[in-house]
Amino acid sequence: QNLMKIKYLHLLFLLLLGSTLWMSNNFGFATMNPAIGGATFAPNEVSCQTCHTAGSASTIQTSTKIEVFDTVTNKTVTSYEPGRVYKVRVTISKVSGTPAAYGFQMVSLLDNGDVDVKGWIYPSSGVKIVELTSGLKRMYVEQTKKNTNNFFETKWQAPKANNGSVTFYACGNGVNGNSLNTGDGASITNLKLTEGKVANEDINYINQFNIFPTIINDVINYNID
Repeated sequence: QNLMKIKYLHLLFLLLLGSTLWMSNNFGFATMNPAIGGATFAPNEVSCQTCHTAGSASTIQTSTKIEVFDTVTNKTVTSYEPGRVYKVRVTISKVSGTPAAYGFQMVSLLDNGDVDVKGWIYPSSGVKIVELTSGLKRMYVEQTKKNTNNFFETKWQAPKANNGSVTFYACGNGVNGNSLNTGDGASITNLKLTEGKVANEDINYINQFNIFPTIINDVINYNID
């Protein structure tokens, strides 16, 4: 029992230290805390609210939203086409207070077994990919530094066919800039995409193609069945 208590206190210490470093040193949580890795509240992960809390009306409160866009139509989607590339955006909206900057972290997991999709590619400015080699060994996207913009974008490649639905887990944080974890406002969210079908273009097969007459004059006639 004492050993369990020591392990718990050690984990709590790492969380408190890591959350402070997360924003005071600008870098993302997984970068500063590879031993812990994720704070998205995905299965087997803690939440960034563990240290930064959800805030209050007298400090900072935020709400976090995940959106996935078709890169051609730029419309949001609720299902994915296996193997296709999408744009994913995390927006952290102010509910109360005046955040000086924003940070986030996100992961995407198959609902079947919570397996990491590891689909992050081509992160936009202010976003980086962090793939951990220990612990849960998950791949995250997170901020490269404290960002005054309240949204973050990256590309994401969907898994291969027959993997089922995918859930994105994200935590967003609005910070007051005092280099501590006090007075901030963190919020968590998730978004599920069901698996769609691979798009197939219709192909019309030509059964018969005739050109007549066989001796070409001024006019060529053709018939397609």
